Amino acid sequence: PKSGDRSLTPREIDERRARQLLDRALHLAEQKDVHGAIVACRQAIALAPVLPAAYSMLGLLLERSGNIKGAIVA
Repeated sequence: PKSGDRSLTPREIDERRARQLLDRALHLAEQKDVHGAIVACRQAIALAPVLPAAYSMLGLLLERSGNIKGAIVA
C-alpha cells in the first residue's frame, strides 16, 4: 500500500464483500438464477446486516420466486 493509504477495518471489508455479493446477486438474477441470487443476498446480509439494499433485493427476489411471506419478512 502507498504511504497515504489506511488499512480497512473488518467492518469495511465485510461491507465491501457484501456489496460484491449484491452485484453477483444482480448478475445471477439477470441470468434467471433466482435461487443463486437469493443465496448471494443472504450471504451479503450475514456479512453486513446494515445494508438496506440487500434486504430490498432479497425481498424482490423472494417475491419473484413466489415466496410472498418471505418477501414481506425480508
